[in-house]
Amino acid sequence: MHSHTCTPLAACCCRSDSDEDSKKTNEQVLQDRFHQIDAAIVRIMKMRKTLSHNLLLTELASQLRFPVGQVREGMVAMALMHLGLCDGVHAPTARYKVQK
Repeated sequence: MHSHTCTPLAACCCRSDSDEDSKKTNEQVLQDRFHQIDAAIVRIMKMRKTLSHNLLLTELASQLRFPVGQVREGMVAMALMHLGLCDGVHAPTARYKVQK
């Protein structure tokens, strides 16, 4: 008979990502989500023209494919500034209007 040693599959084949790979992946995901948020805001504002901050977040939640809880307020604010819809100071009562 042959003597075989059993080694768990996870121990020999599967390695966890290094911290650098994980950080790089997370940065790419955040960048992709920023572009998705940006595009969704453009679509929403083209339809609505004027919208309150809370309604904008609700519309974003309905259009985005990732969980609403992962839409960071800072990402939305950056997208709004990028599109020229706000100056960086906003509140839940703010209203955004598309400029012609």
